[in-house]
Amino acid sequence: MTPVLRQTQTFRTILCPIDFSPHSALALRHAVAMARRSKGHVTALYVNNPLLIAAAAAAAYDERALVRTSGAELKRFVVQSLGKKDARGVEQIVTIGEAAREIGKAARRLSADLIVVGTQGLSGAGKLFFGSTTQRVLREAKVPILAVPPGGPGGRPSASWPGMRVLAAIDLGSEALADARAAAAVAHGVGAELVLAHVVPPDQAPRWLTLRLGERRQRRLAQARATLVRLAADVRNGLRVEAHVRPGDPADQISSLAADTRAGLVIVALRRGEGLWGAAQGSITYHVLSGGCTVPILALPGHARRSRRPAPIQPDPSAFT
Repeated sequence: MTPVLRQTQTFRTILCPIDFSPHSALALRHAVAMARRSKGHVTALYVNNPLLIAAAAAAAYDERALVRTSGAELKRFVVQSLGKKDARGVEQIVTIGEAAREIGKAARRLSADLIVVGTQGLSGAGKLFFGSTTQRVLREAKVPILAVPPGGPGGRPSASWPGMRVLAAIDLGSEALADARAAAAVAHGVGAELVLAHVVPPDQAPRWLTLRLGERRQRRLAQARATLVRLAADVRNGLRVEAHVRPGDPADQISSLAADTRAGLVIVALRRGEGLWGAAQGSITYHVLSGGCTVPILALPGHARRSRRPAPIQPDPSAFT
């Protein structure tokens, strides 16, 4: 049998939109950490709101002076966020326009292969909050997106981030093998082991009926484990790969598994749908993105996996009935 060539995904040209918030400062630090791993470079982008520029002009402020001031403030923010040494390697761009559109234009102009954004935690909600600009960028972007959740004390990634392991949340559908191979390429690119994970959600049924569904649930778990083990064997190719299947709520279980395996990055596949970030509602991606994962999430859009799309692996439907 002809061996599968190992794919490697690295991120050399990284774009990080800035809004001067602590969330974007943390995102910028992760962008630099990723660039350091892949020997790439980072561009920090600030987009001036044209309405505010127009209002300032109406109040007799010099528009060009405001843009220069924005550039000086961006430079100061980058230095404060990174320190002088790391800030020297970060390019800075200031534009005027609608934020999501300008971010997309900058990504295309730079041929960016990764966009890094910060997310805001909603107190007590156990969710991540994505502003309207961020949601639009994530829906329309043609490149991978790294979403960085609020950090703990210090607000900085560790020197070894993303660490020894990355975790890929896998839906066991027709794209499962392509998704696993794409995740393996990222793991290889950052020099980490790969944890493939799938969560079997609970049956949506009345309690009296759920009590009778134990055998069916066990078949579903067994089938999912067998499929995930086959995926792990397919993508291993010299890479250390683990396979984990858990029952329960997908968002909770993926966050818990990331903590248990000490994974510093969660990888999800992003496909067009009607849910958050355009992810199909009900998919494991949708649950992870909307569930408040505590580690950075790397969302890989479908086209980023096209070049390595293999024949699909389909689970046995009889095990789910």
